[in-house]
Amino acid sequence: MIRLSDSIILATTKLRTRKTRTILAIFISALLFGLLVAASLISSGSFKSIEKFSSEGYGDRYLVRVEHDLSDPGSLQDKSVWNRAEQIYKETITEKKTFAKSLGIEYDESSEIKPVLENPQGVEDKYLNLQSPSALKAMTERKAPKSLFRMPELKELAKAYRPKAFYLSEQIAAKDGNLNPMKDGEEKFELQTNYTNQPTNPASLGLSVTNATLLAPFTGSSEKQLDRSSSIPILVSYSDAEKELGLQPLDRSSSAAKKIERIKEINVKSSTITFESCYRNSASQQNVQEALRTLKYIQENKDKANYIKPKITYELPKTDTCGPVQTTSDTRTNSEKLIEQKQKQFDAKFGAVVVPDQQKVKFHVVGVLPTAEDDYASAETANDVLKSLVGTNASFGTTSPDNLYNSISNLDRLKQVFAPATSQLFAVPPEAYYVEFSRSEDARQFIRDKGCTTRQDGSCWSPERPFQLFAFGSNSLAVDDLKEKTVSIIGYVALVVAVLAAIIMGSTVGRMIADSRKESAIFRAVGFRRVDIAMIYIVYYLMLSTLISLISLTLGFCVAYTIERMYSADITMQAQLAFNVTDFSKTFNLIHIDLTQMGLIIFGVFAVGMAGILIPLIRNVRRNPINDLRDE
Repeated sequence: MIRLSDSIILATTKLRTRKTRTILAIFISALLFGLLVAASLISSGSFKSIEKFSSEGYGDRYLVRVEHDLSDPGSLQDKSVWNRAEQIYKETITEKKTFAKSLGIEYDESSEIKPVLENPQGVEDKYLNLQSPSALKAMTERKAPKSLFRMPELKELAKAYRPKAFYLSEQIAAKDGNLNPMKDGEEKFELQTNYTNQPTNPASLGLSVTNATLLAPFTGSSEKQLDRSSSIPILVSYSDAEKELGLQPLDRSSSAAKKIERIKEINVKSSTITFESCYRNSASQQNVQEALRTLKYIQENKDKANYIKPKITYELPKTDTCGPVQTTSDTRTNSEKLIEQKQKQFDAKFGAVVVPDQQKVKFHVVGVLPTAEDDYASAETANDVLKSLVGTNASFGTTSPDNLYNSISNLDRLKQVFAPATSQLFAVPPEAYYVEFSRSEDARQFIRDKGCTTRQDGSCWSPERPFQLFAFGSNSLAVDDLKEKTVSIIGYVALVVAVLAAIIMGSTVGRMIADSRKESAIFRAVGFRRVDIAMIYIVYYLMLSTLISLISLTLGFCVAYTIERMYSADITMQAQLAFNVTDFSKTFNLIHIDLTQMGLIIFGVFAVGMAGILIPLIRNVRRNPINDLRDE
């Protein structure tokens, strides 16, 4: 019987023969398995890091944003809407004529905006004029069924999917007016010839009031946040906070270290951000514009010989007060004043705001939200793809936690300033709902089963699917799905690698055994048994597989380490922003050793080697040594 040490010596000798063929087989097989090692390290590292960051922000939560469907592609061409709009238009004119007559004032029906107009471009004969109140009212009536679906209907729709919690966010905006930013505490008065290049702040277009539990990852519990002052507590995006702090945005090419330092700086300084806006309703704005026009007329004409002083003159409020326009003189006759009073009565009857209202509104920042990124929608580099895993779509705009908003001392006054931002055009409630699930499978199934889907005509809404549903907050749903798919993909790739490696190793070992037939026959002739011959080739296979394993591990770690060096810092920055971390020592590592996966890969190397050697070995030890010697 041959000794193990002899088998090792003979197997080592065989490794040294046909070096080119052996080295090529080892390298190709090691390269294939090395790619598997790299894929395992990077995928395990990415998912492990996501789990590490998921303890903050929305990382480990499965949230679905629920919105009312605003699409209605057929409404503008719906002749029944046109007919209804024209009917409302005629009824309005008749009612206004009657009321104007009762007041004894004139009414010009040509001042009414027609709901249906001739198309000047001639593409269509007519079109619905969305500037017309009659057209908007007709659209509202058409879309009224959508407004019936609110939180109770949503809860009924979702109950079969085991929801964990429901949250509400309501959009509010200045009631019949604007929030004019008071930069450095000063209101800017100027004649409005256009609305471009107007100053803005994070609350210029309104804000939302959102469930505080939903916003908890982005707010703290400082005394300032719990202050029952008259200032509205808000959360703003990083980009808005950066702007309010007077910081210049960093270039996209800036280093990850600079970006992380900027995030830290904003987090520290954001609680110092305060700003003011001046709310003016339409009547107050008209007074300001009338005062500006009058003052301009006086300034330009007071020194002229034919100058006639206006019957009404005004004084603008101090720029830091957000106060009302004051009338300094009024030389109109009683008859003229009476006509104006009746005109205001007429306007109020038909929905116009005639009583000026203004109010200084203060805001202070109590938290910072990630700026929603859309740069990864068309990822062009590996870095983009990796960063998309930790990206966020937690976009609320400017929002206030409902518990803090409702504790404001002058809340009753603010309710006169702000109103639900219902659009006449869309005619749906200004609300967004959020549903939280405990399992990603339930969230995905809910979106798949109950979200309205766009049809060929562009419409979406139906009573069975009344809402648009979107994954919200983080990419947790996609990450969970990606985990499953990654395991499946690596499994398929491993199968392909195993087949290719088995072919390569089988060919190499088979060729080597065929070249050694004379040698094997001589060993048999001098008394070696079949098991002794098999032992030599088994040791050879073990050496070959061990070399492939070591080289594949080395290659895999080198590839993974290179990718880690190239992308880890940028992805760490993105994760710290997306998950709103408080511990900036956390890093996003792209390497993690999953011992189970590593063990399976190494086992695969040896299993493939065994598969490659088994058939040629069985055929060889069964051959007649006398025939092999005679053939040679």
